Amino acid sequence: MWNFFKRKNTPELPIPPQIVAQVEGEISQNRSAEKNKISFLCAEKILACFEHSQGLLTPDSESELDSPRVRQQLYKILLERPLAPYSTLIRQVFEKEVQYRIALWDGTIKDDGDSYEGIYRCAFLLYRLGSTSDIHSLWVAKHINMDVGTSMGVEFFIGAGFQATVSYLAESNLQDADEISSYVAGWFDQDDSEKWQKHWELSMVQNISSTGDA
Repeated sequence: MWNFFKRKNTPELPIPPQIVAQVEGEISQNRSAEKNKISFLCAEKILACFEHSQGLLTPDSESELDSPRVRQQLYKILLERPLAPYSTLIRQVFEKEVQYRIALWDGTIKDDGDSYEGIYRCAFLLYRLGSTSDIHSLWVAKHINMDVGTSMGVEFFIGAGFQATVSYLAESNLQDADEISSYVAGWFDQDDSEKWQKHWELSMVQNISSTGDA
């Protein structure tokens, strides 16, 4: 006759908090990487649609641009392309970034990742377009709230070059033309302003190109 013995319950050892945190972090990174991959494909599809429809977007593409994550991938792609053919698209997306930052400030939405930086990334593409016609839009965006106003520095406003910008503002009927002109001139009155401008350009390129990297 077999003798059966009741198995003793062995208490499970607790998992160290640092291991739990590491596993949760890896899961979160994998999910984020997958989302970025999908967003990258959406951004490519939007650009293809824009290119093949003579600068117009389908309702589906327009809707996909409402995703902050898709917009970040869009900037990453455009950073490697000539921007002139996409000027109207960039300006359209910039308005979405403005509305996004207003909504963040109001607390009606929450940021997913670092998408709050999208307004600066898109503004950098406007800077690279080098058109004085974008100065007013940038100035308005700078004043939507304190957060944006602090980070959107004078560097963004001189994509057309210092002299071209000052000349445009001198002949402009913009209400804030004198204030913007003084703001720009004050930057170039500083020593090594051109050096810092180049350093800023490099940092923005690095910021955009590393978007979504783990």
